[in-house]
Amino acid sequence: MPFLNRFHQVYPKLKIEIVNRTSLETMKLLEEGFLDCAIISDIKSEQTLEYIELMKIQDIFVSRQRPPKEVIPLKDLEKYPMLLLERNNATRDHLERFLEQHHVVLNVDIEISSMEFLVEFAKIGLGVASVIGNFVAEEIHDKKIYEWPVIPGIPQRSIGLLFDKKRGISIACNTFIEFMKTDNGI
Repeated sequence: MPFLNRFHQVYPKLKIEIVNRTSLETMKLLEEGFLDCAIISDIKSEQTLEYIELMKIQDIFVSRQRPPKEVIPLKDLEKYPMLLLERNNATRDHLERFLEQHHVVLNVDIEISSMEFLVEFAKIGLGVASVIGNFVAEEIHDKKIYEWPVIPGIPQRSIGLLFDKKRGISIACNTFIEFMKTDNGI
């Protein structure tokens, strides 16, 4: 959001339409020509799509309650009600692969398509939510939610811009891509 805010301040007359879908749905819309570019987590894409990494992100667990220990063995999360993004989403897939590698099966109470709702549900105490730490730093700092550090930790991943190399890019889209690259020191 800070990147989009800065872009809008520099280019207030450029229209931005935001479509919120899973990474796979977003890729399909991009391939079909309904989108000029997309911001998604890094996933394997068709050779005609180009991905430019913008930043590293870290998935973490958070809750309204303080964690029971300073660092929690990953397997211990099986005891708690969990709040996760719905299936068939790059963030959930990343988490599921990680959990499977460590033979952990979580007790999922709520599955939803919105990271914002996961954070809000964690704030009111409905369970432990898997969220992107970069996006909840303020809530953690303000002690609205607490991070539950786990061992082993979830591997970092990245988010970036995705666009179709074979299709021409509009001036507005190219301006956005160049701004995002420059704003991120790329």
